[in-house]
Amino acid sequence: MIFKNKIILTSILVISIFLVGCSTDQSITSSDTKYLMGTSVQIRAHGPKAEQLLEKSFDIISDIEYKMSMNIEGSDINRLNQAAGKEGVSVSDETYYVVKEAIEYARLTEGAFDPTVGPLVRLWGINTDEARVPSQEEIDETLELIGYNKVEFNDENNEIFLTKEGMKIDVGGIAKGYAADKAVEFLRDNGIKSAYVNMGGGVTTLGAREDDNPWRVGIQDPREPRGEVLAIVNLMDMSVDTSGDYERYFIEDGVRYHHILDTNTGYPSDMGIISSTIVTPKGLKADSLSTAIYNLGLEEGMRLIEEIEGVEGIIVTDDNKVYISSNLEEEVNLVKEEKYQLQ
Repeated sequence: MIFKNKIILTSILVISIFLVGCSTDQSITSSDTKYLMGTSVQIRAHGPKAEQLLEKSFDIISDIEYKMSMNIEGSDINRLNQAAGKEGVSVSDETYYVVKEAIEYARLTEGAFDPTVGPLVRLWGINTDEARVPSQEEIDETLELIGYNKVEFNDENNEIFLTKEGMKIDVGGIAKGYAADKAVEFLRDNGIKSAYVNMGGGVTTLGAREDDNPWRVGIQDPREPRGEVLAIVNLMDMSVDTSGDYERYFIEDGVRYHHILDTNTGYPSDMGIISSTIVTPKGLKADSLSTAIYNLGLEEGMRLIEEIEGVEGIIVTDDNKVYISSNLEEEVNLVKEEKYQLQ
């Protein structure tokens, strides 16, 4: 199986969310939104002490951001990148786990998801004031710094070593999913039975809604403004994450350059997919695999989805065709049948 390569984005919108008042068991519904990990994070929970637990859930996500952001001075990832090619760096248990998982998904997808994409992300500068099309020479030089096989681990002291100077780990394509998992885990452990965490689009659900019906999660139409829904997925105790070419991009000389970079070519991925959605129990897995599928293209992407136990997916191609994995079809309602053709 031949695979392509990587990086980040999700875009999903939770719909049909209904707030309810206090019930006889003194449960309440609480919802709040904060800006963390470079995105808007919304958490909603129903149960005893929901409001207090919500605040602690945001604290958990904030702590993960502090450890794993590329851009926070002194973070684990920042220190790791600064020491590339020089020495290994001991990091927190959480960061060590997430980076190891990222490398495992890179191996599983043969680089379609690759957390060493950091130098390419910086080179293109997409979603910053410095976005530009680099020269071919710059791209070729930067590609020398990419490769998940250039990362070494020492389990005895949580040490990670980036073996080439100039390398940069970017866990943005997996850490958000991990943060959502940890927030949901905390809520569950503290008696919450109904909740969701929306990490700027990637949604992780806990249980059902208060009325015992599944959560209804809308998949963004990749060719319409934010909030226009392509399909609706019914979920309970699941995570859903979408990668697409429509949120972070710039246009130069009439060409749109999006942020999902192919680490084989050094350019934005061009495999005929405009949206790839993964549905699976864990946000970490959904986060990383949605990017991988986008970079693999339809045939290899759907093959990978069908091969991995507990993973389902939706792929939208640039000819407006929608492909749904076999075990997910009954849970998906295609809203725009006049625009997209279900295959």
